[in-house]
Amino acid sequence: MPEHHIQQSVEVIDPQTAQKYLEQNTANRPLRARHVHALAADMAEGRWKFTPDPIAFRHDGVLMNGQHRLSAVLVANKNSPHPIAVPMAVSRGLQEESWAYLDRGIKRNTADEFSRNGIKNAPQVSSSTRLLWRYENNLWSNDARVSDEELFEYLNEKHPTLPQALSYGKRLAEETAMTPTSGTVCLYLSRKADLSGVGLDHEEWENQVIHGLGFSSQNAPALRLRRQLANRRTNNIKTNPKTYMALYAKAFRAWARGKEVRMFKSPQDHERVPSIENPFS
Repeated sequence: MPEHHIQQSVEVIDPQTAQKYLEQNTANRPLRARHVHALAADMAEGRWKFTPDPIAFRHDGVLMNGQHRLSAVLVANKNSPHPIAVPMAVSRGLQEESWAYLDRGIKRNTADEFSRNGIKNAPQVSSSTRLLWRYENNLWSNDARVSDEELFEYLNEKHPTLPQALSYGKRLAEETAMTPTSGTVCLYLSRKADLSGVGLDHEEWENQVIHGLGFSSQNAPALRLRRQLANRRTNNIKTNPKTYMALYAKAFRAWARGKEVRMFKSPQDHERVPSIENPFS
């Protein structure tokens, strides 16, 4: 097995360099466009951070690793009013056998990033933060991407008290056949609602929806929500987070407005989840 001299350096990759390096991308895995656009957004919005994971070239110049980052540089520069260039580690002279070991480690996920930044119950907090971000931005498609760093900033700057809803959110999920993530976000948002003008308080709503107490009639919104979600679980009806949140929103809004309801309709694909934190809007 021949030995090859490996050279390592740090380079600032601009669009011209990225294009030149991608021309040597002749034997790589298929490009994942969604990942490219997520990286490009980080570069364009100033969230890109240098890591030691290198752009790697085989000893004969063939690109072995880094095609997504290089492609992202091109995408980030398409609509940018000023040139975008980012630093990257670069390794040259790798052997063919090295290819099998690239990107084989366990990838860090959002929960890992939250935990690294001192967030307790990181898996639950990170998944709840992501769902809240989807709700506020009305982005429910799997193509909707947000970086871990952006999500962490979003939690700290806009919703620092979200973790306080975890325990009751889990209880809400258990009692209403929701997921813990959906329960946490729904409860967090309904607690933000201003009910002072209608003489209601959040404890009354939570006694009904969480504890099953104090229903005014068989058509009380909280009771109907509990029964409707329990029926979906009993009949193995697939329910996504958007549907959980829309049904909860409709029930909470009906309760706040003093309305009785027999059934809540599931949301259509194009339909926005009704505001939970502003039930009178």
